[in-house]
Amino acid sequence: SNLEWCTQKENDTHARLNGLNKEKGETHHAAKFTNKDIVFIREQYDNKNIYTVRRLADYFNCSVSAIYRIGKRKQWVA
Repeated sequence: SNLEWCTQKENDTHARLNGLNKEKGETHHAAKFTNKDIVFIREQYDNKNIYTVRRLADYFNCSVSAIYRIGKRKQWVA
C-alpha cells in the first residue's frame, strides 16, 4: 500500500532529496579513485611538483580534464 510506480530518474531524485543515497567519494559504486588518490592528486596539483597534469592522467589512466577538475576542486566529494 505504500508503493508507487515511478521512473528511475524519479526514484533517484527522491533518494537524493531524502538523504537515502549515501554513496559519495570512494564509496560510490562508480568511483575510479580512492580518497588517498585524490589527496595525492591535489597535493601535486597545488604544489606543482614533479608530476604534471598529463603525467598524473597517464598514471591514473584517466583524462587530463578529470585531473584538472579534481585539482581545482570542481569534482570529487571526499
